[in-house]
Amino acid sequence: MSVKPPVIRNDPLQEDITRAVEYALRDGDGISARAFKDDSLSFMSGAQLDFSGCTFQSVRFKSCDIDRVYFTDCRFERCDLSGFRFRDGMLCRVAFDNCRSTGASLDDMILRDVTFGHCQLDYLNLANCRLQEVGFYECSMSHILLHTCQQKRLSLSDCNLTGAEILQTSLQGVDLSSCILDGVRASIDSFRGAVVSLNHAQTLLNLCGIKLHF
Repeated sequence: MSVKPPVIRNDPLQEDITRAVEYALRDGDGISARAFKDDSLSFMSGAQLDFSGCTFQSVRFKSCDIDRVYFTDCRFERCDLSGFRFRDGMLCRVAFDNCRSTGASLDDMILRDVTFGHCQLDYLNLANCRLQEVGFYECSMSHILLHTCQQKRLSLSDCNLTGAEILQTSLQGVDLSSCILDGVRASIDSFRGAVVSLNHAQTLLNLCGIKLHF
């Protein structure tokens, strides 16, 4: 899989994220080539928010609920996105590194050329999403919900999917051999065409209602 990295200029202008978002929601303008660092965005709701060429370092998003949100060529480092809810938008060429998104929700979103590295994504809700060239690397993804998602060239490496719930989502072509799948809830059809290891045998047999005794 070849994920395209974000394209960000070397000197984005540093700005207060609350002020930038308030102005953007009010005026309908996009937010471009900005750097947000050691900042927070709290209890923000609205519609039509567009970030491009932005960096986020140690930024906390708290109780944000935004429709039609778009991130293009953006990078998130050590950010806390727990509890946010984004709908009907797109992440395109976006990288998340050492971020936390516990209990966050992405509904009806398109994710294209997106990477999550060393992130805490427990209880993340991905519903009705389209995932194309998306990679998860060494992430904690326990109890994640993949519901009615479409994927193309999805990559999962060394991730913990304990208790994940996979509904009406095909993992065909996805290599899960390095991942933990204990207690996964899914139909066996979701794993048709996926690559697994012998360590996953009992988990997959459980999905079929079969118990393996040694």
